[in-house]
Amino acid sequence: MMQLLSLVQILQWYAREPRTGRGLILPRQGGLQRWVWPWDQSYAAAALTRLGYGEYVEMACDFYFGEYAGEDGRIGPFGMGWVNDTANVLTIFSRHCLESGNAAFWRKHREAAARGFRWIRSERARTASLSGQLPGLFPAGVASDNPKVFQSWGTTDLLNLQGVELYARAARKFGDPMADAAEAEAADYRGVLTKILDRWRRASADKDTLLIPYKPDGADEKLLRDSGYFYLHPAYFAYFGFLDEQDLARVRAYMLQEGLANERGLYFHHPARRNPELGDHVWYTTASEYNWFFAWKRVGCDDLARQALDACLRYAVTDEYQVGERFHDASPWYLPWSPNASGAGRILQMLHTDTIR
Repeated sequence: MMQLLSLVQILQWYAREPRTGRGLILPRQGGLQRWVWPWDQSYAAAALTRLGYGEYVEMACDFYFGEYAGEDGRIGPFGMGWVNDTANVLTIFSRHCLESGNAAFWRKHREAAARGFRWIRSERARTASLSGQLPGLFPAGVASDNPKVFQSWGTTDLLNLQGVELYARAARKFGDPMADAAEAEAADYRGVLTKILDRWRRASADKDTLLIPYKPDGADEKLLRDSGYFYLHPAYFAYFGFLDEQDLARVRAYMLQEGLANERGLYFHHPARRNPELGDHVWYTTASEYNWFFAWKRVGCDDLARQALDACLRYAVTDEYQVGERFHDASPWYLPWSPNASGAGRILQMLHTDTIR
């Protein structure tokens, strides 16, 4: 029942746009508006492909590439103008093609996808000439719905890496001539991120905790924290295989120490800066837990993986199996963004652990 209703919650947010008469399908997210977030959609799309509803994912890709692919290769901007949205669309498209094996659909959008890949590559190269920005990373930009602009190596760069790595795998699978270039870019990108992360590993080598800062140089950490900036990115480092079992334990220890995680399996304390009446009770659910679930599975810590999944089922799902995106640990009635397409997609993927990630 949980899986069926989660699937329904995802499908109800695929809305047809009637005004243009072109049969566009808007891959929405949830709530009471028509906004489109490719980051959120990537989780819903992965679940749909796995469960045999890939035609919806293909309609979503038709929308992204047909309506939002610019001549320079950038796909977007959407909503808040996340600079990683091109990579998020590459992730949706490439992962679907890998999972479905649909070579015809790969050929349909391969040119637009290649332009998107080249745009990411050229933007990375551009940082070498930008004052005050670390070469090899993506230029400073808006990485999420928070409007702060900086080189968000733990969000934008990791989402870019995911898009490039999946694009490279799909290009290789379908014999695309871009495969060599994409594989080289992915290897270089991962190497740059690893080199930066190694500095922070060394900085805390004698500690039981491991801090992975918002900015690659660690500047403004307290300022960003106090401003309520999202602290999702340690989960991305965990998910994308940058952390071994000891690293994972040390990052978790840091998050527990700082109140960013708890012992019940939640990994994303959401500071309510815009709504102080909510106090310190709000948690952003499923997103971090999803990443930590797969990270713990990868290193064989099934007990902690199960704890993360159980936390999602306990705190992000109502008795009616509606999936939400927020949890208030002092109010059972607080469940905004419900039903939530991305949260439902993440839970479905956790329940199908062999999904291509």
